[in-house]
Amino acid sequence: MVGVLFAEPPVRIENILISLHFFVICVVNGIAIYLLNAALGFHQDKTNDRLDDIKHFNKSRLLSLGVGVGVIGFVWLHLFSPRLVVPAAIVYALWIVYSFPGGLKRIPLLGLATAFIGQLVHFHLGYFVFDELSAESVLIAGYFSLLFTAGHALHEVIDHDADKAAGLKTSSVFFGRQFLYRGSNALFIIAAVYILAVHLIGVISWTIVVPYELALMVHIFLMRKLHDTKNETLFAYRRTYMVTYAIATLVVAILINVI
Repeated sequence: MVGVLFAEPPVRIENILISLHFFVICVVNGIAIYLLNAALGFHQDKTNDRLDDIKHFNKSRLLSLGVGVGVIGFVWLHLFSPRLVVPAAIVYALWIVYSFPGGLKRIPLLGLATAFIGQLVHFHLGYFVFDELSAESVLIAGYFSLLFTAGHALHEVIDHDADKAAGLKTSSVFFGRQFLYRGSNALFIIAAVYILAVHLIGVISWTIVVPYELALMVHIFLMRKLHDTKNETLFAYRRTYMVTYAIATLVVAILINVI
């Protein structure tokens, strides 16, 4: 959805309605992918307390719901904009291959690679609503891919014990929980250095880079404030930094349309 913002469509009622329409379609397809992932990883996620809310469903019901919602989402997306169908299909394929038994989730680093590539496509799904693929769009998408990958690394840290009990060799299980936690923090910092470099080569203006650099400063404060890395602590930490980056994105949206 953030790709819509960086396509910088003129602020008109028509474009706002198009963006809201696209947002609803994204929600529907996001639910479908979540359901499909839950169905495909049903047996390997049985030990994961984080997924207790869906354990009263059986695998076949989750799969049926995922396919049903996915069909609705795909048809709706095609009616909205046929050219978005191919990147959406890539998104579905990536996360299905990730979650499938024996899939990319079980292979160290490939889960993180899925997150990085997936976010590149996620970004451009929104970007393509108003603009075309460009070197600039790929460079900007790289920043959000780094953020998403850092967040996915933390997600693997949170799921470490459950994944280990299920016999999964995620990056967290393979390299160690603390190692990947530090890797997640490093990726957030790398993302900030990356977007600064994108600014310095003239691709984006200060109105984009400054809010995200300030978000990193808040994020580093949150990192240093953590007294432990228990899951309950990490859940609260994740919610706070996600709100921080969401606020930064809102500020960017205001600045690029005002200045």
